[in-house]
Order: sequence, then C-alpha cells, then structure tokens
Amino acid sequence: MNFQSSADFIDNLNKFFNGFIALPLLMVGFGYLEIYSGNFSGFMILDSWYYSLPLIAMVVGVMIYFSRTFMAQIRKIDASLIIVDKVDLYFKTAKKFYLQVFFLSMFTTGLLFLFGEKSFAGAYAFILFMLSVNRPNLASIASQLQLTGDDRRDFIEKTPF
Repeated sequence: MNFQSSADFIDNLNKFFNGFIALPLLMVGFGYLEIYSGNFSGFMILDSWYYSLPLIAMVVGVMIYFSRTFMAQIRKIDASLIIVDKVDLYFKTAKKFYLQVFFLSMFTTGLLFLFGEKSFAGAYAFILFMLSVNRPNLASIASQLQLTGDDRRDFIEKTPF
C-alpha cells in the first residue's frame, strides 16, 4: 500500500488490528456469559481438565510462536530502506500476524462453544494480552523500524512522507 503519512499508516493498521479482534471478542463474551449463567453447556462434555489443558497449552504455545515470529520478521526489515518501504513491509507483516491471530482466536472460540468450558475464554484472554503487547502505536513502531533523528520525529508527529 502507498501511505501518505504515518497517520494514514496507523489508521489502516488499526482497522486491521481492531477488525480482527471484534468478531472473536463478541463471540467469546457471549459464550462466556451463556456458560456462566448456566444456559449453555457446550456440545461435548469434557469430564476433566485432562482434555482441556493440552488444548489450552497448544493455544498458548501457538500464540507465543506467532508473536515471536512477528517480532523476528520486523527485526529483519532492513534499516537502510527508505521510510515508505519500511512502513509498507511493516504493514504487510502486521496484517499477516493479525490474520493468524484471528484464526487462532476463532479456533479458541470454537473450543469454547464446543466444550462449554470457561477456561477457553481464559485462553482467549491470553491471546488478547499478547495482542496488547504488540498493539500498534507510532512510538513503538518507530523503535521497531529503527527510526532515528528527524525520521523518528516526523513519523511520530505524523508528518507526510
């Protein structure tokens, strides 16, 4: 994408970030409230935590893997590129990360409805926590892209590219 400024970039990035969070968050909230009120017990009954614990551990592990991979890909962005190219690469990498997290969130939501276990809502809360660590804001992105001096100041102040 061609961004005119860091304001344009962060607006588009936040649309993806918030958009990929919205549906699973709504569904997990609804599912948790239904389970908590006793109106829903799931389609399959888990007799013990022996079944849910490995699934939750897998969700946590996959989320950690996605986050570490995302950060590694961001660190690989060449510092010698012009800012427009850096921002474009960051956007593509972040969009891919948010899509991966969306599918993991939907998987976790599916587990919540399938088994009716509130612990899967906790796994989703972990996903949200990890997303909050990687929440897009101009200052952290400037640091991740290794922007310094005037480039960093212009980027944070949303000066056109």
